[in-house]
Amino acid sequence: MMYNVGYQLMRGLNLFFRVVNMALVLYCVLSFFGRGTKLYAMLDRLFEPLRRPFMPITMYLARHGFPFDLSVIFVMIALNMVQGLLNQVLYMIMGIW
Repeated sequence: MMYNVGYQLMRGLNLFFRVVNMALVLYCVLSFFGRGTKLYAMLDRLFEPLRRPFMPITMYLARHGFPFDLSVIFVMIALNMVQGLLNQVLYMIMGIW
């Protein structure tokens, strides 16, 4: 019983992170083609606080001639690390149950 609950929780968590990653990709595409849309404004309000910690790194790269903003990629990497950590915690908890 508890294994099934943990498994369903893990599936929901992985689905959540997959949707967030797809929204980040949409945010990147809209940053090129649809900056004036309401969807872009909503995604910007959602993801700007996640991008902010990585902005000093991308500003450093920009000062040294790198032409791209990699903060969204850093956010994706950080979210994937958090997802992996949460999955490991759930595996440990399910092993205890």
